Amino acid sequence: MRDLALVRCADRRPDEGEGAALRAAIRDEPRISWEGALDPVAVPERMTAASVYVLPSLREPYPMSVLEAMAVGLPVVVCDDCGLASLVQETRSGIVTDPTVSALSAAVESILADWSVARAMGERGRETARTRLSMRGVGDRLLETYTTIKGAR
Repeated sequence: MRDLALVRCADRRPDEGEGAALRAAIRDEPRISWEGALDPVAVPERMTAASVYVLPSLREPYPMSVLEAMAVGLPVVVCDDCGLASLVQETRSGIVTDPTVSALSAAVESILADWSVARAMGERGRETARTRLSMRGVGDRLLETYTTIKGAR
């Protein structure tokens, strides 16, 4: 298995005050490194160097980082209560799982075990981002929704 890198995009508190604790927790694990905050413009390039994107967060309503990962062609792993879980499942652009360590690990291992499956998931994610999640795709759906609502009146 490849080494894992933990990265968080730069914001006011990029590690939410947990950076020191995280570094201490992974100190004895040579396969995991904490890269710290990235400038937002560096995120797509860093993501393209990864093999899979995992968001183990609970109850994320619309995580932009998952959309960014899909846009660069990464297969994604999200928890079943993620706001994008149904999209990931419908488009088969990754794996939706429960938030346990064993389930998340199994999802990552299954993606890493078969590169052709991983590439196909990533390509479906890229296509989904391009067609359904682009500004035009979102605008088309909004126009359709507004037209439907207006017609119902």
